[in-house]
Amino acid sequence: MAAETLRGDVSFDDMLRRVKDETSEPPPAGDVAPDGEPPPAEDTEARETVVLPAEDAALEPEETPVQLALGDLHEETRLAHDLFRDGHRQEAVRKAAQRFLNRLSERAEHSKKQGTALVNLAFSENAPLLAFTARATRAERDEHDGYRFLGVGLTLAVRNVMTHTDDRGLTPTEALEWLAFISAMHRRLDDVQQVPRERGGDSEGAEAS
Repeated sequence: MAAETLRGDVSFDDMLRRVKDETSEPPPAGDVAPDGEPPPAEDTEARETVVLPAEDAALEPEETPVQLALGDLHEETRLAHDLFRDGHRQEAVRKAAQRFLNRLSERAEHSKKQGTALVNLAFSENAPLLAFTARATRAERDEHDGYRFLGVGLTLAVRNVMTHTDDRGLTPTEALEWLAFISAMHRRLDDVQQVPRERGGDSEGAEAS
């Protein structure tokens, strides 16, 4: 039997369906609507935020890697360059170290002492012949003392060892690293200043090595 109609041609069943549709909650996003059609996709383009990975966000402009070559070293090491190129790496390092000590003697205007005695006298703690700073602060005194220790180390661990031992088997990299260290000492020696002093006071310093 046909369903009883209300309000003209609208059936009672249609009215129930309309009331149900109007009072029901919309389906969750991604679910299929009652009529079988999927809901429209939510427009998230305007809200999207791009987060760069931490390593990408911290990237700096591309830089050319620093490559150290013989030509970059202090000019006072040049007497060792040909030895290095010819494979005489130990002799190159020894000669460069000796040149530093010779130049230190020249800058200090002192030729009576050699080796560690020369270094200790030139950079004496209390009565130096040469100084990098006024030695007025703790940092300045530390710098002065530090270069004295570096000079002593260069004399004992490099010049003496390379002189009194047979082939150390230095690789090109190892030899270049020693030459770079000696070059750095030469560059610092460029800035050293003579300390005014009275002539004749040569008793400071250890015995020559």
